[in-house]
Amino acid sequence: IVELKKALNKIGFGGISVTDYYGSFTTRRIKEFQSYYDLEATGIADKKTMDKIYEVANSPYQSGKRHPDMIEIKEALNELGFGKITVTTYYGSYTVKKVKEFQEHVGLKANGIIDGKTLEKIKEVREAPLRLGVRRPDVIELKKHLNAIGYGGILETDYFGSFTAKRVKEFQTDFHLTPTGVADRATLDKVKEIASSPH
Repeated sequence: IVELKKALNKIGFGGISVTDYYGSFTTRRIKEFQSYYDLEATGIADKKTMDKIYEVANSPYQSGKRHPDMIEIKEALNELGFGKITVTTYYGSYTVKKVKEFQEHVGLKANGIIDGKTLEKIKEVREAPLRLGVRRPDVIELKKHLNAIGYGGILETDYFGSFTAKRVKEFQTDFHLTPTGVADRATLDKVKEIASSPH
């Protein structure tokens, strides 16, 4: 029970006094954990629940650990605007901070540990195109690039409004992309290419 409580505190289902007693507050936290990870919310720490708790608590993607996949994860976070993370295999305190910011932004448990839900969400957000109504940090970078390459007058905020959609459509037309006003991967890559061109 002591180990279980330590693990729950670590992964964001905390505030539990670390004793060997399994009381009503521990039961409540177990239920919250089970609901969050789509397990049957019984409040009982069965094998399936315990396995999931320790899987998250022992994630290779957490403070003080190294993992080769961290390079791609950090690149994704930088790209999404949760960045300025040095791209190495090491998971340091700054990465923890940025992961927590991402988790808060997308409505996940902000524990600074990259579990399966966080990885899935990073991938989902990274692959989602920037479009009208979206509010994301990487919209700022798109706007900066568009302003720099002559599709300007865009207020550099994290909101993708109708004027940004208009400018994206103009850019797409000029560079023979389908003029949708949606900044999909092909559009973002082309914008970045033009913006970083020395000419």
